[in-house]
Amino acid sequence: MLKTGKLLLVVLAVVMTVSACRKKPKTAPVPAETTTAAQRERNRIDSIAAVEEARAAADRAREENMRAQQQTSRSAQTTIAASIYFELDDANLTPEAIGVLEAKVIAMRGETGMRIRITGHTDNRGSDEYNVALGMRRAAETKRFLIDRGIAGSRIDIATRGEEEPAATGEDETAWSRNRRAEFAIISR
Repeated sequence: MLKTGKLLLVVLAVVMTVSACRKKPKTAPVPAETTTAAQRERNRIDSIAAVEEARAAADRAREENMRAQQQTSRSAQTTIAASIYFELDDANLTPEAIGVLEAKVIAMRGETGMRIRITGHTDNRGSDEYNVALGMRRAAETKRFLIDRGIAGSRIDIATRGEEEPAATGEDETAWSRNRRAEFAIISR
């Protein structure tokens, strides 16, 4: 029995030594942060806010683009609407008229869908038939200039009113010079 007691004591000492020396059991790492319902709700709200902010930025960009296009469109309309003037009994373009037409070319290049009508006018000197023909020559010469600068002829209609629609009334050079003109109208865009 003494042997058994000693043996039991030795076994007990070995078990205690082994258990004291063994490594502590590894515990599973605790997740840094468990996603809670509150956190998920915050994430959802943040996502919605980001989407709304992106939409608002896109809307602002669209509005700015539309304003810029409208401004360009108004500028093109003003440029196109400007009349050009001719010398007495002449369909040749003056240097001033060429400058105005060059601006029209630029405006029309920027508005590729724009179609215009050029209407030739005259003062009231000369016969009705002569003035109708002169008004048409003025419109045709103006159209030719635009075509020579690269504007498609299919985008330009021409007409004449002769002396029928004066811009100014009177029987002096001031009135007559204002009536010798070509007017421009936008037909479509």
